[in-house]
Amino acid sequence: GIRDVAVTGVQTCVFRSRDVMNFVGQIDKSPRLLIIEAMNAAPLQGSNQLSVSMKIDAFVQEKAVGQEQAAQ
Repeated sequence: GIRDVAVTGVQTCVFRSRDVMNFVGQIDKSPRLLIIEAMNAAPLQGSNQLSVSMKIDAFVQEKAVGQEQAAQ
């Protein structure tokens, strides 16, 4: 089945505006099921950079015991 993987902690990074959009686009195109639950962005004074914090939910599919060996 599919199970939710808890992401504990929030990562704050510094990005340029276009890099934030690129990063969000990469999450959207990811083959994994990733959902941005929360995202905050604030400009850093005197620069063209943003301080970005986000919480991402990740979901993974678990294989039943023995299923992995049968696939080989």
